[in-house]
Amino acid sequence: MIVTYRLNIFSNKQSLFFYFSFIIINSVPPMTSPSSKLVAPGLGLLQTHIDWDDMQRLCESAFGTETTFGQNKSVTNISLGKGSCSRLALINPDWQNQQNKNLPKEFVVKIPSIMNMIEVNAKKAEDGGSFWAMGEEVENMWEKQCRKLLNTECTVYDMMKSTNSKNIKIPKIFATNPFKETNDLKGNIIMEFIRSDDFRIEDNLSFEEFKPILKSIAAIQAMGSKIDESVENAIPPSNEYEIFATIFPEETKKNIIAQFYEMDSGSLPKNLIGKLAKIIDRLLSHEYMKEIDNLSGIPKVFCHGDFWPSNILWKGHEVQAIIDWQTSHFGALATDLCRFLPCAMSGRERREKLDDILSTLHRYMVEEMGGKELYSLEQLKTSFDYMMPVKTFIALLTIQLYFDFDREKLKPNNIEIVDRAKEKTLALLEDTIEIYEKIHGTIDI
Repeated sequence: MIVTYRLNIFSNKQSLFFYFSFIIINSVPPMTSPSSKLVAPGLGLLQTHIDWDDMQRLCESAFGTETTFGQNKSVTNISLGKGSCSRLALINPDWQNQQNKNLPKEFVVKIPSIMNMIEVNAKKAEDGGSFWAMGEEVENMWEKQCRKLLNTECTVYDMMKSTNSKNIKIPKIFATNPFKETNDLKGNIIMEFIRSDDFRIEDNLSFEEFKPILKSIAAIQAMGSKIDESVENAIPPSNEYEIFATIFPEETKKNIIAQFYEMDSGSLPKNLIGKLAKIIDRLLSHEYMKEIDNLSGIPKVFCHGDFWPSNILWKGHEVQAIIDWQTSHFGALATDLCRFLPCAMSGRERREKLDDILSTLHRYMVEEMGGKELYSLEQLKTSFDYMMPVKTFIALLTIQLYFDFDREKLKPNNIEIVDRAKEKTLALLEDTIEIYEKIHGTIDI
């Protein structure tokens, strides 16, 4: 997310894949010699493996210029708390002897790295939070995933150069530099810097404000139906289950459930938490994700993959750009809707407007397709019912991780904020269980 980070419990300290933040890693001392691993701290900018000399060469290629950086060049980390598997480096190059007047005054470089995770989780440990050491299995997973994610995003941005949909807004991309070899440590994306307002987890959109989001989802689905086979083959399948399996070991899942029992002074319905404990393994399993993706007779569509408020650059409640296409894939119809909706509407409005939301998305999809259906409304409803418990659970984890509901610790003007989060939390917990039981039957506890 390309915004300024504010460290307080009400800021939207959500990550590109916020559930990565449940892997808590011991702090790592600065490196004194180069590392051959992408996931290890580097000697370059913001402890990545790209230094100023690399950046100069990248800019010469991206901007077609030999203009050099000045002594007052600077780099700022604008991703702390916003991204777990990359650094977003805001570069002020202090251009010298500038011949090309169109060079940007500042720009963003997205660099795969888990240093944000290390720093945020070290802070959590300092504050007394529990943490887990990063083992070899997790490290190997990140080494693989960081490369895959960056290369997928490069493929998607390159594909979208020919996309002219007014409902798919992205930053201007100056250069995509995917990883080419397994020992390559310098993959990156250079893009426009867009200032963004915060959209926090307790914030809510009205149904009218949500319509442009539905138009974007429909446009993304339609775009995927028109790409050529070579590009489609270059986009890997969803890898959520691989990540879930690694970062949610049994002990972590037990801790998640225990914290739900303690949230808001233990006021959440204990029978619902007990039911959640019964299904958490299935919700995070490869088998369940595969079942959703392969529902009989329901086609797959192109999905952003991590389409939620933190991956939107906002101006108020209006969309300026959609970012972080690194988990794009062909998958279940309701993937993007179910990822966004639980985080962006109050429980009351989401429930009252659900039929309108589904029918509006279907109508927008038909409009984007010039009158052709990619799927029926009934197929969308079925996909929604299967996918929603997974994504409501993920939204619950976000709230659990970042909110303290102790009213005695709050300033008076923050009580309303926490009350909105509490309303959303209870509704999400209720709906996770209700929708799951609608499909799979009563959960016995």
